Amino acid sequence: MMQLKRLKHHLETLDSANDISLEQLIHNVKNFELTIDLQLEQLTHSIRTFESTNPPQIEQITHRIEAAESANTSNMELMLTDDLQVFQSANDLKFKQLTDCMNYLESKIDISIDRTKEIATNLARNCGEVKENGYDLSTVYLIKPDFAPKPIMVLCDLEKKGGGWTYILSRFDGSQSFDFDMEEYKNGFGKIWSEFWLGLDNIHYLTGYEDNELLIELVDWDDNYKFAHYDSFRVGSEDEGYIMSISGYTGTAGDSFTYVTNNTKFSTKKIDLDQWSLGSCAQYFGASWWYKQCMTSLLTGKYLESYVHPNELGKIMHWSTFRGNQYSLKEARMMVRPRIEPND
Repeated sequence: MMQLKRLKHHLETLDSANDISLEQLIHNVKNFELTIDLQLEQLTHSIRTFESTNPPQIEQITHRIEAAESANTSNMELMLTDDLQVFQSANDLKFKQLTDCMNYLESKIDISIDRTKEIATNLARNCGEVKENGYDLSTVYLIKPDFAPKPIMVLCDLEKKGGGWTYILSRFDGSQSFDFDMEEYKNGFGKIWSEFWLGLDNIHYLTGYEDNELLIELVDWDDNYKFAHYDSFRVGSEDEGYIMSISGYTGTAGDSFTYVTNNTKFSTKKIDLDQWSLGSCAQYFGASWWYKQCMTSLLTGKYLESYVHPNELGKIMHWSTFRGNQYSLKEARMMVRPRIEPND
């Protein structure tokens, strides 16, 4: 980026220099013409005066005038030729410098493209492979799932419950709004170090082509920790409505997913794909989610700092089998990883 800025500045400098040189050349020519005109006018006046007083010497003076005009014309042509040669030489040098600069940038761009392709080829497909590659620090990594058009920046947990987890949702302080429609939920939003949603497309790339596990972690306002683990979790493509299939619950939070969310499509306030015959769950509860008959779980609901909200029934971030649907949870996290068989 700095090289591009320097190139732009260099181009602007060249343009400015050329403008100044050309303007100076034109100015010099005009001044020279004015000087010649003035001299000719004075000479003409002198000739007329001389003609009236010294007729015998007219022929000699006329010869001198013609000689002077010829000399001035030659001098002006010589000056213009010299100035144009200097101007051409300066432009040739500047053009060469510009060409060299462009060639240098092109070579750097080619190197960067080749390096990017090399890095993308060697990237892990998920956080499970990051762990297999010998990394053990839970932090942000660049991965490239199969069929994903480009690498994805993700937060990996490489320690918890065997490690290899990729965060797809993180909420813990209410700093990030989750009140968005399909476009944002499709592409993802938030900050990877803070609260965020990874994006339905990215979740599909991670889970749509191989068996995955899902880990949900929940914390209430008394700092009680609960979890829900599912042996099988998959999210379909956009054409499939990002349908979720899930099974194999174990944990301490209770199962608020399997019977009410399994085989449901992702709904937003503008795109109603739920199975509620009386209306739109997303519109009624004001949040995008995998709805079947509404309620039971809503980890994208409103984040409220106090915990019991009877007037916000079902609209808050909740997990019904842990503190009910009137209790706004303090923290919620969703993570996936390729399925690990018990004997692995």
